[in-house]
Amino acid sequence: MEKLLGKITSININGVELPFQSHTFSESFNVIDVTDTGTAGDGTETEVGRATRDLKIEGVLRDTLGKAVLAKQIIAEIPMLGDFGLTTLKYSETYAEVDLTDGDTEINSTEFMPTFAERKVSFDLWAKDTQEMIQRGTSLETTIRFAPGNYIDGLIRADSISVQGEVKGAVKYSVAGTMQGNVVETPNPLGIQCGGSAKTIYITYKSEVGEQSPKRIYGTGYVMSKELSGDKDSEVKLSISIKLTGAITEQTFEPGV
Repeated sequence: MEKLLGKITSININGVELPFQSHTFSESFNVIDVTDTGTAGDGTETEVGRATRDLKIEGVLRDTLGKAVLAKQIIAEIPMLGDFGLTTLKYSETYAEVDLTDGDTEINSTEFMPTFAERKVSFDLWAKDTQEMIQRGTSLETTIRFAPGNYIDGLIRADSISVQGEVKGAVKYSVAGTMQGNVVETPNPLGIQCGGSAKTIYITYKSEVGEQSPKRIYGTGYVMSKELSGDKDSEVKLSISIKLTGAITEQTFEPGV
């Protein structure tokens, strides 16, 4: 009996292996309180209802050639105001869901599908004396670039801005905003596509002995959110949240199979 190792675990989404640094698969049943006068003794009585199943993945953004993307050239390009070199940049896309669970749904599962996406942007930059401040409350065509060839175009409305300074440092702007309507990702998708159609998810756990595949979890799910983030001294980090819909299958293989 060998221990399963993270370094040879694999996650496959729609037939494509997804590189990652860490992952968490979780399954949680809602608990239904059925305590009444027919309950024996002085304790409560409960039953399990339906389960929700989630997969969280953390990794590094890679370009179309498989090379890790560094955030050394993060920039916000606003045609009306100019280009802003950034110190940090974060972009998130999160889909709301509509519940489709009914009596035909597998007894221990839920069903749903994604609807509309909320897209948020935040970044920090050093304040400069002759550079116009970013307008608040107005949507402007903007390109946020994580690295050459890795960027997002769309309308960004700056919802808040703060100015921070200290005696031993430079003055910094912190901007947070919301993207309006559709966005264009380059490459498309940037990291992974959220929403859209359901995807087939395989998680395969392996042991080092012959790199056998003794355990596997698979099912169907939606990529409900992703977050891209980086600073001037780091790689671009990619965080993904997947919610599975319907039943899942768990398999345990005999060694050598």
